[in-house]
Amino acid sequence: MTLYRPNQLILQTSLVLLISLSVYAPDTLAQKDKIITGEDPETGLKYWLYDNNGFFLRLTQRLPDQTRAYFEARGFDQASSDI
Repeated sequence: MTLYRPNQLILQTSLVLLISLSVYAPDTLAQKDKIITGEDPETGLKYWLYDNNGFFLRLTQRLPDQTRAYFEARGFDQASSDI
């Protein structure tokens, strides 16, 4: 019985997924998927919306204060979180 370390298992799974996507995805991505960009009217932040036959993924910019708070909450000093 072979025991896998977590990093090996993640790497192997990622490789299988990458190979699968490279074989099956190019044709479907080119024909059906849409990427919509815009700006949230309330905050002024930009967003990107990926639409794949009912599967939606929305990425939204973060405010500088949000990013700063994230780093400071994890122990970074203020000078480092302002970079």
